[in-house]
Amino acid sequence: MFLQPFLAGGVSIALSKPNRGVRPLCCGDPLRRLVAKCFCLAGKGDISNMFQGKNFGVGCPGGVEAVAHSLRDVLHKHRKSNLALLKIGFRNAFNLLNREAFALAAAKMFPALERWTWWCYSQAPLLVYDHSREFYSESGVQQGDPLGPLYFCCGLQSLIDQIADLRPVYQ
Repeated sequence: MFLQPFLAGGVSIALSKPNRGVRPLCCGDPLRRLVAKCFCLAGKGDISNMFQGKNFGVGCPGGVEAVAHSLRDVLHKHRKSNLALLKIGFRNAFNLLNREAFALAAAKMFPALERWTWWCYSQAPLLVYDHSREFYSESGVQQGDPLGPLYFCCGLQSLIDQIADLRPVYQ
């Protein structure tokens, strides 16, 4: 665990945004990224099977494009109707996800990831900025983690299941 804050952390930079804000970026440790990519490759089939038909952002090649094209077609088909479209956006979503929630969900869905996930996220990873300032990544899925999109989807799956239980009508 001595190495965890360092290997699970990364080097951060801050880019200026057009509105004078700052967009922090982080590049995770190369060893951590390599291990995470190995998990992604080894679990590709399980990931696709777990989210098939429920999620189009992970484990579904071309999924986001399929959603965008389907949405365009539905909007065109119903452009003169009284139907409404609800689009839910999450501001800074990856950073706001509860770490314990996504770690528990990922461990339940993908038991082989449990020890790695807890190792990476049980303590706040160290981030170094400007080669001189240190701070800790204390919430959400860490930027630069190749498993980040998977963790995010695992964390949201209970919300998706709750929405599905309401039996929404899709046109």
